Amino acid sequence: MTDLTFGSPVDDILSRNKDSYGYIFTPQSPLLNGELGAFHASELPYVFGVQNSETYKQWTPNYRDSTSGLMQDAWTNFAKNGDPSANNFTWKPFKNDKNYALIGSSINNVQSPFNERYKLINHAKNF
Repeated sequence: MTDLTFGSPVDDILSRNKDSYGYIFTPQSPLLNGELGAFHASELPYVFGVQNSETYKQWTPNYRDSTSGLMQDAWTNFAKNGDPSANNFTWKPFKNDKNYALIGSSINNVQSPFNERYKLINHAKNF
């Protein structure tokens, strides 16, 4: 369901703009023994620097501060320069290679690990 409602549509939107940047956010919430995973909008406390507040601390992993720094630097640089690259990390644009930044306790460039799944979904919904 996540691929159908979020993943594939985001991939499609990113493909339409040559100067777009995508990311896959991986810090999993420890709530419910990790069953929630990295859910929709779970990156927002990190972006806004409230990951240590009483409300959010219980559902963010121990490396929350390093992840918050990565997210804040990327979002700030994107707002200032149109490019989320920060510190020693060059964030590759999505373009035809379907590049994403994989964000957890560190940040790395990866090509979309979901290409085959998205192709199948798009084929099925256009059937």
